[in-house]
Amino acid sequence: MLFFLLLFATTSTFGQIVFEKGYIIDNENHKIDCLVKNYDWKNNPKDIEYKLNEESQLEKASVGNIKEFCIIGVSRFVSANVKIDRSANELDRLSINRNPVWEQKQLFLKVLLDGKASLYYYEDGTLNRFFYSTNDSVPQQLIYKRYIYKVSTIGINNGYQQQLWSDLHCDNLTLNDIQKLNYKKDDLLAFFRKYNTCMGGKEDNSEARATKFGYNLKITPGVNISKLYAINATSHTNVTFNNNFNYSLGLEGEIILPYIKNKWAVVFNPTYQYFKGSMNYNVYNMLTGQSFNYTATINYSSLEFPIGVRYYMFLNNNMKLFLNFLYIPFFSLNLNKDVNMNGSMLDVRTKDSYAVGGGISYKRLSGEVRYYSNRDIVSNYVFWQVYYSRLAFVLGIKLF
Repeated sequence: MLFFLLLFATTSTFGQIVFEKGYIIDNENHKIDCLVKNYDWKNNPKDIEYKLNEESQLEKASVGNIKEFCIIGVSRFVSANVKIDRSANELDRLSINRNPVWEQKQLFLKVLLDGKASLYYYEDGTLNRFFYSTNDSVPQQLIYKRYIYKVSTIGINNGYQQQLWSDLHCDNLTLNDIQKLNYKKDDLLAFFRKYNTCMGGKEDNSEARATKFGYNLKITPGVNISKLYAINATSHTNVTFNNNFNYSLGLEGEIILPYIKNKWAVVFNPTYQYFKGSMNYNVYNMLTGQSFNYTATINYSSLEFPIGVRYYMFLNNNMKLFLNFLYIPFFSLNLNKDVNMNGSMLDVRTKDSYAVGGGISYKRLSGEVRYYSNRDIVSNYVFWQVYYSRLAFVLGIKLF
């Protein structure tokens, strides 16, 4: 428990959002070098916080009083007064109107690509919109809208294809290129790069590093201190097996989310584990006044499928702390399932459970302490409960 408290305590020290080198351009076109607080925004910001240097006071700037801000090597945003269509894209909220419903808004648009033709991005919750401009013109939204057509049919307004065909026409781009173009970031970036190359212009995206998902695959051997106890409500049987040392082996897939400076990840960790033991115990019969000796034997192994989230706290470029919360579904692949109580073989059917853990990662290696909560492995019985829990020490070896 002390280990986990220490991990949580370090969150405020190592997990905080930091100031990074950047600049702002005010409405009088003055460029001011500064340190911008980097929230690694998922939704486009409405305002920012910055300092002129490490010792200066914190200042704020909103979308209305600066033209641009940049975190060098990370992201760049421009302030623009644009028309935006906020029509819902969720199936149960689709409009019957095919045309965009325009609102005039001052927004920070994220620069994805800057050139003769520039591409911008705006996100707010479930709302995702792309904008474009040519030769430093005011950005326009690329039109894409799903709507209800003929009662139960979904129609799609792909107006962005006509916009690009009209405004970004070039010899190297064909009508077929336009017709195959999806309203997705990678597809649009490829199209804009092709156009800028065709027009012989230079483009700059060095300050708008693409945010991408990260992937890791690890092998996760472990040592477990396992505990198992059985309860029978009718015979008042309580059987507790002594702490049992055993091993486990897993394969962990990790998807690092491209938000909040890559601090969050989704993990999936299929793991083989087992418990084997026997215990002699007495059962007292209150009706006869006699005691009976029994032997309980457990030979249980399974393949579990934990899935959950991980939070990282960075110490330096190579070392980081992390916390896990894992949900273990009720289904598992039960391999050995010999549970013998009072001379009766019990059928193994597990309930769901969870696990919490924390550890440290250094380059390709990680070490974790993980606690698995009580799990009833004979859940289809009314009077029998057999609870299985364990404390695991897990080593992670990154494969790629």
